[in-house]
Amino acid sequence: MELQVPLGIGKANVSEYFEEIEYLRLVGKDGQLYPTRVDQIEFLGDDVLILDKSLNVIFMFDQNGNLTRVLDRKGGGPEEYLYLHRFLVDNISGIIEVYDKVGQKILTFDRNFNFISSVRVNLFFQDFLKLNNGTYVFYLAQENQYNDSIVKKNLVLWGKGGVKFTAIEQLPTDRFSLRRGLAFDVQAGKIFASQAFNDTLYVLDAGKGDELSKILLDFGPAGLEVASSDRQRLSLDDLRRLNSGKSYVYGVDDLFVNDLFTSFSFSYYDNGVSHANQHFYFPQSSKAFTVNRIYNDIDAFNLFEIRQVKGEYLVFDLNPEYLTMIDYEKTSEKFRNTIDFSRSLEDQMVLVFLKFKSSISKKEG
Repeated sequence: MELQVPLGIGKANVSEYFEEIEYLRLVGKDGQLYPTRVDQIEFLGDDVLILDKSLNVIFMFDQNGNLTRVLDRKGGGPEEYLYLHRFLVDNISGIIEVYDKVGQKILTFDRNFNFISSVRVNLFFQDFLKLNNGTYVFYLAQENQYNDSIVKKNLVLWGKGGVKFTAIEQLPTDRFSLRRGLAFDVQAGKIFASQAFNDTLYVLDAGKGDELSKILLDFGPAGLEVASSDRQRLSLDDLRRLNSGKSYVYGVDDLFVNDLFTSFSFSYYDNGVSHANQHFYFPQSSKAFTVNRIYNDIDAFNLFEIRQVKGEYLVFDLNPEYLTMIDYEKTSEKFRNTIDFSRSLEDQMVLVFLKFKSSISKKEG
């Protein structure tokens, strides 16, 4: 299968693609920790969970944006972690699973951050999922010493009995880590994986566990090339680092797959200039588009990355540092009313919710 990926041409106005924009201001409590950045965001019901790796904690906010609790269990004990790298939430059971990358273990907590259990996996990985049968899916992106052998593949299915299945040969460039290289389409029962410096998405049947297929990403116009003078200066290793050899594309990441759309980020070089993009494909309408970042023409600020998807909404964050740089006179009244100017901007963060237009995401007629 081949997926055509048009390259973005400049910035796109939000009103071209989205019919709604909503804001949620996250409010800290005086004298308590507050996130300085978002490394991962997940939703547990209407609660918002944010991982801040610099502080090594997870914050929980309620649906009104009020801070309700903080997971702060740093330490080497059985109920503690050394370094939080990723976490999962289960909206049915309400449990939260956090991955301690230094301790190589997964700890389970309830929605009130009460400790439940811990399991040592003895693997370093970048991203992970959990299937309905209790099996974990790890994306390694690096060699691992596991028991008496070395795991040299990226995709690993792991259960209580250990490693069950491995796939996707590792590349030297996999050390350039992914933020979100895995996605699970629950309805289709398919696991999707991206490889940052490769023009391919990998699809694994979650039910069978050993059927791996590929989707070739065909990027942009056929004539896209790095300027000839730049090409002469690049070694073969440099070219491999930039792309798989088919196109000058790199950094395929931020993978989201559901019944509404498939999306991923990527970058490419054009005459020595790097362009960051987000691609969207809608299977119901067979429509696709790529944007070179997204420019919000309503509130005059740039939105850089998708952090999460909640229903039909894309979720972005405006962190405290970014809030201090916004020219509020050029923003809408709706956005200005979201901000509490009587409080320090360093104690506020705003989540932005964008809903796709139905004419884009759904088949007409």
